[in-house]
Amino acid sequence: MDILAYIKQCQIRVNNALKLYLPNPKDEAELLHDAMYYAVLNGRKRLRASFIYSLGDNLAADALTLDRVACCNEIIHKARKYINNFEFNSAQLKVLVSFIISRNH
Repeated sequence: MDILAYIKQCQIRVNNALKLYLPNPKDEAELLHDAMYYAVLNGRKRLRASFIYSLGDNLAADALTLDRVACCNEIIHKARKYINNFEFNSAQLKVLVSFIISRNH
């Protein structure tokens, strides 16, 4: 498979995984959830996820673990832009990441 096809496959994979970890946009906080979906799923190249999947595949890592790592990486990357604008400490970020990882356990 050529590199562009692989990256496209990784984009689809991480976007589908992100949808599993994000809250249902039709829950009570619909506006907040819509904003989360827009911020996280309005993805671009997803090269970070492609690197994670490539390395994990070469190391025979578990697919679910790779999805979780790729999702955390994408969410943290997106969140950094917003975190820098608010008083957000590392403990709060740790809680956010723990929540993401624990979803669908």
